[in-house]
Amino acid sequence: MSRHPPLRPLGGLLYGVAHVLPFLADALSYVASFLTVSAIRADLRVRRTEPAGSLWREVADGVRWLVGQPFIRVTVVCVALTNVMFQALTLVLIVLARHLGASSGLTSAVLGFFGCGGLAGAFAAPWIQRRLAPRTVAIGSTWLWGLLLVPIAAMPSPLMLGPLVAAMAFIGPVWNVVVVGYQYKVIPDHMLGRVKSIVLLVSWGAIPFGSLIAGGLLDHTGPRGAVLALSGLTLLVALIASLSPGLRRAAVLAEG
Repeated sequence: MSRHPPLRPLGGLLYGVAHVLPFLADALSYVASFLTVSAIRADLRVRRTEPAGSLWREVADGVRWLVGQPFIRVTVVCVALTNVMFQALTLVLIVLARHLGASSGLTSAVLGFFGCGGLAGAFAAPWIQRRLAPRTVAIGSTWLWGLLLVPIAAMPSPLMLGPLVAAMAFIGPVWNVVVVGYQYKVIPDHMLGRVKSIVLLVSWGAIPFGSLIAGGLLDHTGPRGAVLALSGLTLLVALIASLSPGLRRAAVLAEG
């Protein structure tokens, strides 16, 4: 699945209320995860009809399958690059909010809008999934992210950052449900572990570069220039997605 951080910055807001709250919320989230996973009754095991091969052969099979699927291949690249953007944006927003005169509490509140937008997007995602095709969401999301970053760079008040941050976070769960859900739909059961491990390696492995890029941009361009640079990166991703034949035409269901 893709990684967009709609809830993680909520920790800053909780920490501003009481230092113990983000740790308590994190612990409760694991309890909730345990209970929901325990409630799954379906048998999700895949029974192999042939002996397992070597590790390198299994990985190579997953890579070959992934390379042969244009839709998934392109969306994985888009996720990796937008993950870099979101990771960088979190740090840039902190600096931008302080640059606009926000206190520590107000800065945490601005980041807390990630949580508000993410929760709203999670509730809306099933409704959107029934009405929009995966390629529409994949292309539209990248354009919306890139365009929303432009007014963020121009905001004169930290309070005005909140709704734009929430709008960006709203899109993340929609992407996860529609686009990543499509990935799970078309990847054959016997290839799921191999393919998704590669997908996660690429999409999550890119995340640390976001902090590195944010630091460099802040040093050389300042917070507003950094936001515009991130917008340029995201609009480039949107252009790649829009011009990709794998996203523009209907994705073909993979065969085992």
